[in-house]
Amino acid sequence: MSDQQQSLIRSTFIALVASAFILVGIVSGIIYLVYKTQQYVAGAAEARMVRSAAADLLLAIQDSESGQRGFLLTMEPTFLQPYRDSIDEISRREDALEASISGSRFSEIDVESLRRVITQKLTELKATLSLAQSGRRDDALDMVRNQVGLSLMNDIRETLGGVIAEADRQIALQLQSHLNLAMGLRMATIAGVIAVLAVFVIFF
Repeated sequence: MSDQQQSLIRSTFIALVASAFILVGIVSGIIYLVYKTQQYVAGAAEARMVRSAAADLLLAIQDSESGQRGFLLTMEPTFLQPYRDSIDEISRREDALEASISGSRFSEIDVESLRRVITQKLTELKATLSLAQSGRRDDALDMVRNQVGLSLMNDIRETLGGVIAEADRQIALQLQSHLNLAMGLRMATIAGVIAVLAVFVIFF
C-alpha cells in the first residue's frame, strides 16, 4: 500500500472519529433538551394549576361578597342566589388550592391560616345577611361600615394575589428557560455541523 493511500486512510479514519464525537455531542444535547423540556413543561403545568386554583377561589369569595352587598343595598332576594352558589363552591376550591400547592415546587403559603381568614370572612357575610333578613338592615350595614370584612377581604386578596403573581412569574421563567436552552442547543448544533465540515475540509 502506497504512502498516499495510507495517508488517505488515516485522514479518513481521523475525520470519521472526529465527526462521530461531534455527532454524539449533538445527539446528547438533543436528548438533554428533551429531558429539560419535560421538566420545564411540568413546572409550567404546576404553576398554571396553582394559579388557576388561586384565581378560582378568589373569584368565588368575591362573588359571595358581591351577592351580600347587592342584597344589603336592595333587599332583593335574587342577590342571594349568587351568594349561595359561591358559598357552595368555596370549600371545594380551598381544597383544590391546597392540593395544587402541596404538589408544587414553587408555591409556599400557610393554607391553614388562609382558611381561617376565609372562614372569618364567610362568617361576617353570613352574619350581615342574617341581620338584614331578620329586619335589622341598619345593624347589618353598620357591621359592613366597621370595615372588619374589608380588612379580611384585603388579606385574602393579598395572599391569593401573591400566589397568582408568583405563579405567573414561574410560568414566564419556565418558558424563558426553555427558550434559552433551545437557542443554546441550536447554536451548538450549527457549530457542530460547521465543525464536521471543517474536519473534512482539513483532512481531505
